[in-house]
Amino acid sequence: MIDVFLLGAGVGLAVAAPVGPIGLLCIRRTLARGWASGVRSGLGAAAADATYGMMVAAGLSATGVLVRHAREMQFVGGLLIALLGALAIRAFLDTAPARAAQAGGWGSGALGEFASTYVLTISNPMTIVAFAGLVAGLVLIATGARLRVASTILEGIRNDFDGTTELITRSAWSSEAPSRLTQLGQRALQETGPDVLLADFTACDRFDVMERLREVKTPTLVIGGSIDQLTPVKYARFAAEHICDTRLVVVEGAGHMAMLERPAEVTRAVQDFLKKPPP
Repeated sequence: MIDVFLLGAGVGLAVAAPVGPIGLLCIRRTLARGWASGVRSGLGAAAADATYGMMVAAGLSATGVLVRHAREMQFVGGLLIALLGALAIRAFLDTAPARAAQAGGWGSGALGEFASTYVLTISNPMTIVAFAGLVAGLVLIATGARLRVASTILEGIRNDFDGTTELITRSAWSSEAPSRLTQLGQRALQETGPDVLLADFTACDRFDVMERLREVKTPTLVIGGSIDQLTPVKYARFAAEHICDTRLVVVEGAGHMAMLERPAEVTRAVQDFLKKPPP
């Protein structure tokens, strides 16, 4: 986990470190109003970055939402930054010391300082471009655009939890999977509990984005097990056919848990994809 944290911290630093108009605004407020003003302004910028980070984590960057609305956001951001510049020039030319001390007067007060830098950062063209490019590729393993669940499983979780977890386990693994792995898998299902497991499978049953696959604009690797009973390989083929810039890898003889049954093959497919994603 520490390597993932360090990688995320490095990416965040690369996005946030360059000193642009927002950074200069924070510095200016710190010098003119004191460190507390600078901290509040910095927190506003950090909150905007966190908002974009959550959007990226939710997959909105992969679907092209950020890019699709970038022009409008950049226009608004450009106007706000122009306004900021005009206020800065006005403060510089102002000969009244009391008013000049309020450099960058827009966004006065604790809430105003936070809100103004939040709005400026979230509409900053460079911020939009930076976060839109954070998702360079998607890897979809043992999944599909529509995940209908058999009614026997949904009813079984309610009425025969132990028997249904055994059924799910048999469906999730190939006959060649090591018994140690299948036993661990069934134990994990049982430890989840019927309420959480039912909610999980109900959410899967309601999931349907078959009509939205064309919205994914990010290069994508789709991996499916050839004998997957929970999400049959036809799901992977459908996704590969309807997502632009897609590469399909079918792991022969693997079930739904292909990444655990055949870790070397799946890892190699992901590594090859990262080295050379689809054109």
